[in-house]
Parts: sequence; structure tokens; C-alpha cells
Amino acid sequence: MIDLRGKFFNKPVVELTLSNVYVSPNNNIKRVQKDLVTIGEGVLTKDSLRQILRQKNHKIVGLLKCNPKTSIEHISNDQVNYDFFTELFNLADIEWDDTPNFLSGFNELIVIQKYLGGKTKRNNHKKNTTRKK
Repeated sequence: MIDLRGKFFNKPVVELTLSNVYVSPNNNIKRVQKDLVTIGEGVLTKDSLRQILRQKNHKIVGLLKCNPKTSIEHISNDQVNYDFFTELFNLADIEWDDTPNFLSGFNELIVIQKYLGGKTKRNNHKKNTTRKK
């Protein structure tokens, strides 16, 4: 007999999926990049998030956290809270609540980044317009 009890008990989040969605200036999705990120004690710190998200010519326009949190009591009573997504409005430490083991693969941070275009340096130096005779 297979023991399924361990799958239904909440455990701290130690790993999550980071999905970068890159959007063009005309709001078309250009590509999606997924990476596994290890976090400590259910918290992704602001500093580690900044290191991960360093992209030139991109601006973060959206953060969406997916954290399925429920308990064995809610599952057995058919009272599961399906409100897994949270929109984040600023870059700060992000906490993940404990998740049932069988739902741990759904812990995800979705980052929407918009391409700003290549910025070129402008030459603001005056050109010497005097001519030698």
C-alpha cells in the first residue's frame, strides 16, 4: 500500500519556478524563459531577485506570484481556496506560504519584462566647424 499522507501535508517552499515573459514594445510576447530558483526559508529576497533579473534594455512591468496554499482539512472538506495568484506591485522580499507537497511544483514567480529598445549614446560634443585655409 502506498502512503499518500506525506503528499498532503504542508512543507516550506525551498524551490520555485521563475518565468520571465519578454514582451515587445507593441505588447507581443517574444519569448518565455523558465528557471528553477532555490530560496531560503520560503523567502525570495529583494537582492537575490535583482541579481536574477538583471537585463539591459528591459523594464519590469508586472510581477505575479503563484503560491497554492491549502491544508489537508480544506481538501478533505472540499473547501479548497483556489486563489493562488497574487499580483505584486513593488520589488521587495517575497514570502511563500507553506504548500502541500503535491502542489509544490506550482510555486512560481512570473516576471513580465518589456523591451525598451536599444539606447544609443548621443554625441553631444560640438564639432569643430572652423576650416583651415
